[in-house]
Amino acid sequence: MAEDDTSHFERAVLYAFDASGAVDAALKARATAYLDGLRAQRARVWADCAAAFESTRHDVVRFWCLQTLNQARARGALCG
Repeated sequence: MAEDDTSHFERAVLYAFDASGAVDAALKARATAYLDGLRAQRARVWADCAAAFESTRHDVVRFWCLQTLNQARARGALCG
């Protein structure tokens, strides 16, 4: 994932998981849709998640990455 993609990705996770109410509902919905699209379309989601997990300073981004890796493993997307 390129640096610009990573920062965009991190912002999306932070917006999607915002519990403070500071993020507009429409923006939160767009961020969630973007993340759902990443999960569905990325053939190498594991590589992107591993890179983001190592580089981020945000626990919620690490959580999203682990959650996504677990879902990918469960559907067999990490095999072969």
